[in-house]
Amino acid sequence: MMQDEKTVRYIGELSGIEETQNPQLQRHLPFSTPLIWLKRGWSDMVTQPLPSLAYGVAVFALSAISVWILVRYGRDYLLFPVLSGLLIVAPFFATGLYLKSRNLAEKKPVDRK
Repeated sequence: MMQDEKTVRYIGELSGIEETQNPQLQRHLPFSTPLIWLKRGWSDMVTQPLPSLAYGVAVFALSAISVWILVRYGRDYLLFPVLSGLLIVAPFFATGLYLKSRNLAEKKPVDRK
């Protein structure tokens, strides 16, 4: 067994991720699928605009403040790592939007808790 195969095997054992060579595990999505997702997201935003716009404004403000602080204090070389980190944590902050979309899809009321 080659070293690369051994490493892949260990990663699979630790994470529980199986090979995607199995046709039953592969997702054969058409190229238009992301456009459908965008259409549904836009529909959710039009139906309940306040949570979506509030999230967008908050992410923009956090990004703008981060850029301003880094430039102001001469740490602009950290700009890309900080914004990359924001891209990593942003989906966790968006869980409320995911809940809103699920409730709209299931025709449930959208709570403002």
